[in-house]
Amino acid sequence: MKSKKKVICIVVIILLLLGVILLATSLTVNAIVMNAASELIVDSDDVADRIDADCILILGAGVREDGEPSDMLEDRLKVGVELYKSGAA
Repeated sequence: MKSKKKVICIVVIILLLLGVILLATSLTVNAIVMNAASELIVDSDDVADRIDADCILILGAGVREDGEPSDMLEDRLKVGVELYKSGAA
């Protein structure tokens, strides 16, 4: 009995450690990418001042069967309209 509990405890500890390592790795990679691309990331408020674009490209996402855009596509469309209204293109 005690050996089964010990094995289960060890497995739980290993899984927790793997979870912590995975989380730390994800956060580290995200920080590295954000730091490397910090000069290229433009806020939608100042995009019209920093970028001279001919068009706004809105990447697609799912469309529901009734023709309504998915939540992700709706967010992308809203940002595209905001950019257009701000004079970005």
